[in-house]
Amino acid sequence: MISQQYGEQSNIEPQRVEPINLKALQDACGQEGAQELLQIFLDSTAELFLRMNAANNSKDSKGLKAAAHEMKGACGSVGANKMAAISRSMESAALAEDWPLCGKLVEDLQSNFRTVKRYCEDILYAG
Repeated sequence: MISQQYGEQSNIEPQRVEPINLKALQDACGQEGAQELLQIFLDSTAELFLRMNAANNSKDSKGLKAAAHEMKGACGSVGANKMAAISRSMESAALAEDWPLCGKLVEDLQSNFRTVKRYCEDILYAG
């Protein structure tokens, strides 16, 4: 099961998990700092996805691993923990040159990003 692959536990009661750990981010850098980091995150991910897709399509193991590593760091810095876990899995898959898995992980990451992006935009542009 993919969710278990990303380190999620399946033996706990289901609960709503926010796409970003906003409280931890705000605790670490205040509300204004959190908003600034979220905007930087949104602005930088488009380029990372372009690099990731290009590396995956050309079967560039080093390029994909590097882009996944950068994405993992960006996600970790804002508390997008599921995206960080998918990125970590992608690093391993790229290193192993498991291209079918890499393709699946790129899709999973992009799908998860759509949710994270909506959540961030709601925070940034609310009001």
